[in-house]
Amino acid sequence: MRLEFFPIPFIFGLGILCVFLVILRRRKQNYSFLFFFSVFWVYLLLVVSMILFPMPILDRSGMSLWRQSASTIFSQITLIPFDYSHFSKETPSYIFIREIAANIVLTLPLGFGIRFITRFQARSVPILGLFVGFGFEFSQLIANLILGISYRDVDINDALMNALGVMIGYAFFRFFAWLTVRITGTYHLEYKGLFAYIYQIFHQVQVGQKTMPVLGHE
Repeated sequence: MRLEFFPIPFIFGLGILCVFLVILRRRKQNYSFLFFFSVFWVYLLLVVSMILFPMPILDRSGMSLWRQSASTIFSQITLIPFDYSHFSKETPSYIFIREIAANIVLTLPLGFGIRFITRFQARSVPILGLFVGFGFEFSQLIANLILGISYRDVDINDALMNALGVMIGYAFFRFFAWLTVRITGTYHLEYKGLFAYIYQIFHQVQVGQKTMPVLGHE
């Protein structure tokens, strides 16, 4: 048996989101901030679905047969950076798409969107990337240990590619910030609502302000 992420864990995650939205709204956060917070939350839920689900559920008869010791689970961790020799049976294109590109793409939205919901400085992005990448792998390791089976590969290369994805995503964010501010200044554009919030975030990043925009509150 397997525990799928949809629908029950996903609905549970949405329920927690609703609680946070009520709390944030009571703290006078406006709807533009709540929108980005919701998008970011749903993105994180989808990430959880990809890195931890589906989870195997073993009945008592199968548990004794399949359960692995902690030492066996630890021995299967890949600790050598940029070593893909354990994929010797796979083609180079599979390794690039599945093990490199997919892990980079997974965290691109995080690097791009983090500034819309929290204060964040460029020099902290590499630290965030490493924290996220190794955090994902650590959560998979913990799940393996709890379930007693290595149903998810724990690989340092995945962590490094996840970290790279965060940094590339933030680089895209900075590019769009520069482009938006430049176009706005050239054509004297004005924004309202959600677009005004986006522009203020971009503008703050370009001029080096560290606070969230006024539109984050009412």
